[in-house]
Amino acid sequence: DLAQLTTAAINFPAEEALATEMAISSPELRLQRVAALLALRRQEPVIVVTSLAGAERLLPQPAALDQAQLTFSVGQTYQFADIKATLMMMGFTATKLVQTPGEFAQRGAIFDIYPLTGDEPIRLDFFDDELDQIKTFDVSTQKSTGTLSTISIDPVTDFIVSEADYTAATDQIEAAFNQYR
Repeated sequence: DLAQLTTAAINFPAEEALATEMAISSPELRLQRVAALLALRRQEPVIVVTSLAGAERLLPQPAALDQAQLTFSVGQTYQFADIKATLMMMGFTATKLVQTPGEFAQRGAIFDIYPLTGDEPIRLDFFDDELDQIKTFDVSTQKSTGTLSTISIDPVTDFIVSEADYTAATDQIEAAFNQYR
């Protein structure tokens, strides 16, 4: 029995075809993949169970995974452009109003972020570039439900592309396109 060998066994689900996964991937499956990667990166004693497709899957470099995490603390200063860029790299989708895990919204000096790992979204309220408050809130009423002093946010996907990788890929695609024009 695997449970006797270690404290945790984690599933790393993967579809055979990337197109299928992109079309039907659920937040729960993405959360399982992210949890498996983070456990391995943190060198937790786990057994990862996956299929052949999961074993063949292209995974992010450890440095990219490290960069795809955000920690916020009240009283610290942050650049809004950096927050937005990092959330996008982490797989979050920009929306006008967060309703489901994996979304974020910015309205002036307020960021709403709905992590995959949280029961409720969080609201970051800034005064200029200083984080003034971190609150959890109810999605349906938008009313605060709690206050935090610090929060760590993990990526919402295992498909993490750093800004450098994105720029390199864009340059390669443009060069290939121009070559065959």
